[in-house]
Amino acid sequence: MIDNVVGGLCRKLNHPKIKDLSIEYRVEKQDVIIFEKRPAWDQPNEMIETPAAKFRFNRTKNEWRLLWMRADLKWHSYQPLSSSATLSNLVNEVEADPYGCFWG
Repeated sequence: MIDNVVGGLCRKLNHPKIKDLSIEYRVEKQDVIIFEKRPAWDQPNEMIETPAAKFRFNRTKNEWRLLWMRADLKWHSYQPLSSSATLSNLVNEVEADPYGCFWG
């Protein structure tokens, strides 16, 4: 399910002609993190990752939470749509990004 929904968004956002930039995701325990991966500007052989969005599954509530990274480099609850019973609702919000929180 995660690969279909989150991986589907990542594949959709990746442009086949841009080789040095990719949108990827990783699963860490109850979190799914979407990040941008590209070469470091000062060392092109090193890859850097810039987090864009985090989805956290809350087992007790059986729901997903959506978080975004603010300028303080800490994850914060995304208040316009902080949680949903379905992951796809939150992924759609990240894709639309109506407030410029995830993609700038």
